[in-house]
Amino acid sequence: MMTLLLVFALAPSAQASPVIPTDFGHHLVVVDPGHGAEGADGNVSVRCEAEMDHTFRVSSHLKRGLEATGHFTVVLSRERGQRVGLGERVVQAERVGAEAYISIHSDARGEAKVVATAYDGRPCLHNEADPGFSVLWSSVGEARLIAQRHQLAVDIAQSLSGLGHTAYHGLNYEGLYTPDPVPGVFRDGR
Repeated sequence: MMTLLLVFALAPSAQASPVIPTDFGHHLVVVDPGHGAEGADGNVSVRCEAEMDHTFRVSSHLKRGLEATGHFTVVLSRERGQRVGLGERVVQAERVGAEAYISIHSDARGEAKVVATAYDGRPCLHNEADPGFSVLWSSVGEARLIAQRHQLAVDIAQSLSGLGHTAYHGLNYEGLYTPDPVPGVFRDGR
């Protein structure tokens, strides 16, 4: 059920509301606005927004949506504009006892067109040929956690597809991530 709630929080345009069982309980989740470490702003979107800023905005929305259910406490791994390395973020999640660590990213893949130039001179890219969401999951660690991560990734991808979102085909991920039989799911074995 946690998966369903995450997807509804990510998809505010969805017409349905999550149904939360009375015994669902309360869960602590760390949401990581991807990038934002020193020298790691990420890609630049079609709207000329640095990935670290975009992911903070999306992560803040996700935090509000999850907390509004009354079943989650959400800790963001960094604040707007704050520079925090990945190692520090993982330690923070372990320190607070997070049940899940969800990292939000955007992707610049394939052969995109330059549609504008960002304030720092980097190109703002758009690629209509390779749309879609990706759910990456880590296959590193103990077997129980690996199985849980994979199931969470599958549940999220299937829920997003069920809401009408397009799954990314993965052609530009060859050599990086292993595709799953479920569209939009990819294993990261690094």
